Amino acid sequence: MLKPGERFRFDVSFAGNPAGLAEAQIIGFEPDPNAGPEGSPLLRLEGHARTSGVVSLLATVTDDMVTLVDPRSGAAVSSRNTLEYQGLAPRKYKQRITEQSYRGRGFVRVVDSKDGKATSKVKRTPLDTYDPLSAMAWVRSLDLEAGERAKAHAVDGSTLLRIEIESKGNKPMKQVPSILQALELRPEDLLMIEGVLTHVDEFDQALPGRRPYKMRAWLSRDERRIPLVLESDMWVGSIRLELSSYDPPSG
Repeated sequence: MLKPGERFRFDVSFAGNPAGLAEAQIIGFEPDPNAGPEGSPLLRLEGHARTSGVVSLLATVTDDMVTLVDPRSGAAVSSRNTLEYQGLAPRKYKQRITEQSYRGRGFVRVVDSKDGKATSKVKRTPLDTYDPLSAMAWVRSLDLEAGERAKAHAVDGSTLLRIEIESKGNKPMKQVPSILQALELRPEDLLMIEGVLTHVDEFDQALPGRRPYKMRAWLSRDERRIPLVLESDMWVGSIRLELSSYDPPSG
């Protein structure tokens, strides 16, 4: 499901209002910096998000991510996330860089730098853990019938999340993206999944006081498994990502 050249662009809305854009791209293969010349190449994924509209009146936020994944398992090998605020930052910092490097299977080293002040920690994780970019690739790789479920784990920043999803089969959505016609898709060609994201500890136990987040997504049911819409209640109100353009794999 990870094919170099694929590129996705989403319009982002928050509580029904335009809020920005998000992009994801599968760049291509590159050498593993921690392996010798005979090491297997890794696949580079890149993501970008930027606020706009009402939410950027006080501050403009940009979020850039670069992830290297194992092309066989899709699991993250390393990740670098850069978050920058321009204007009135709602945090006590203007720039945050979070780097993850997976030290063998089952451990991740997280270096979290806020305005140049870095902290480092090593966390135990389940085997073959994802990050936000590779987690979406994992979802696309699944071939679930209605009612079937799947589970995985992802590290977002320094937070470990358990991702549980269930296929709902073909269920219509209220707002159908206009790009469906260009992709030669009909409403009956869509697959809906519902999921829950739970903050967990290294033993996969839910953290007290952290409420789980619900999400819904619609993908094409064909072999492309194109993510068309993602909705979540992760913040106050509802956030929605709707596909506005898609570039197929190169070659």
